[in-house]
Amino acid sequence: MNRVNARLKQVTQKQMACVAELAMLQAESFQLQQQARMKENMLEQCHIRLEKGEAPTAEMEVEWLQMVHGEQKRLADRESSQVVSSD
Repeated sequence: MNRVNARLKQVTQKQMACVAELAMLQAESFQLQQQARMKENMLEQCHIRLEKGEAPTAEMEVEWLQMVHGEQKRLADRESSQVVSSD
């Protein structure tokens, strides 16, 4: 009887550990599903903005404008250095 009780206790502990692990995995799965939904919504908004001729996101628009501004500055610097060197 003692062996049966010990075995039952051991099996119960393993089962409880499995249930706890399953609960953690379910929580992680739920979180990942939420993240996927958020990213799908963001992607949909990017497509809508692109169809309107806008940048996909405001952050991308800022980055693009900074890149264009930097390129224009480099061109202006190059032109001014060519004018100075040709004098």
